[in-house]
Amino acid sequence: MRNLLPALLLLATACAGNKPIEASMAFGDHYALGPEVAVENLTVWPVYSDQPLDIGEFRTLREAEESGEAIIRELGGAGGAQQVAQVQVRGNDNSAGAEVGRLVIENKGSLPILVCAGTIVKGGNQDRQIGQDFVVKAGTTVPVDSFCVEQGRWNGQRDGKATQGRFKVSQYMAPSSVRASGQYRKDQGEVWKNVQQINDVRGTEGLGTSLNNATDKSDKTARETESRLAQAVRAHFAKIGPKGGQLVGFAYAINGKPVSVRTFAHNRVFSGQFDAFVHVMCMEAELDQRATKNKTWKSSDGRDVVTMIEQIESADVEETATSGANYNAVANSKNGYRNFCLIEQERTNSKGEKIKQKVALTKDWTRK
Repeated sequence: MRNLLPALLLLATACAGNKPIEASMAFGDHYALGPEVAVENLTVWPVYSDQPLDIGEFRTLREAEESGEAIIRELGGAGGAQQVAQVQVRGNDNSAGAEVGRLVIENKGSLPILVCAGTIVKGGNQDRQIGQDFVVKAGTTVPVDSFCVEQGRWNGQRDGKATQGRFKVSQYMAPSSVRASGQYRKDQGEVWKNVQQINDVRGTEGLGTSLNNATDKSDKTARETESRLAQAVRAHFAKIGPKGGQLVGFAYAINGKPVSVRTFAHNRVFSGQFDAFVHVMCMEAELDQRATKNKTWKSSDGRDVVTMIEQIESADVEETATSGANYNAVANSKNGYRNFCLIEQERTNSKGEKIKQKVALTKDWTRK
C-alpha cells in the first residue's frame, strides 16, 4: 500500500484541485477518497483510482429501457423465458406463470447492460427491486433475481393502466436497508418491513405499502430537501471530476455514520450510474432528518469510511455465477456486506497465450 500513496496523492491533487488526500484516506489496492462535500446531514466523497480498467462501454438499464433496447418483463410473459413454478404471495392469485423472485431482461442492443442491485422497476404484477449486480450481454435474454417492493398488488394493472407484464425503470435506487435485505439477506419479509418503515417515516403509508409511494408521492418538504442536497452533491462532483479520468466512484455517510461505498471499473461506467445513486442517498438523508427531527448534524470523517471497508474485507468471500454474464463475490461480516461484480476479460500472458481472467466491474461495501 505504501508505494501507491504518492501516486494516489498526486492524482487526487491534480483531479480535485483541492487539498491533497490524507494517507489514511487510501483503501484497497488502488483507491482513495477525495475531498468531501458536506451538506446538512449528508457527506459524500469521490473515490479515485490510479488503475482504472478500460473494459469497454456499458449501458444502464434505464438508458436501454427508455431507448427500446431493453425489455423487462415478468418471467413467463409473452415472448419471455419458459414458464416456471408459480409463487404464492400472501394469498394473492398468480398470473401468466410469473414469479415474484425473478424477472426477465432482454437486451436487444449492441452493448452489454450493467444492472446494479437495488434498481427499482415499476409495472408488471408488482413493482420489484433487482436483487443482484447483473450483466446482460448484447443480444441475450436472461432471468434475474428480484424482490417485491409493492406488497399487495398481484395483477397486470398499475395506476389504472395495463402493464402487459412489462416494467419501466425508476430514477431511484432502493434505499440501502431495502437493497441489503434483498441483495445480501435474500429476505422478502425483511424487504417489505423496511419498505413499510420508509412509508411510515415519509407519511405515505396510507397510500399502500409500495416503495414507489415514498418516492413518487412524497410531500413538498421531502422533494425540496432531496433537491437541495442533490444540487450540492452534483455541483461538487462536476467541479472535481475529470470527464475521462480517474474518478470511479463515491462513498457517503448520513449524520456521521458511513452507509455505503461504490466503485466502478472506469469513469465511463461510473458516470452513467451515478445519478440514480445521488437520488437515493439524498432520499436516505431526508428520511434521517424526518425521523430524528434533529438539525444539529454530526460530522463525518473519511477515516471512518476506510475503517468500515477494512472491517468488511476481513470476512470470507463466497463467489457465485449469475444467469447473466458475471459472477458476484460476496462477503458478510458483523459490520457490513461486500460484493464485487466480476466479469471475464481475455488477455495475453507472458507466454503469448490467450487466457481469461476475472476483473471487477463494480465493487460495493455497505454497512449493516
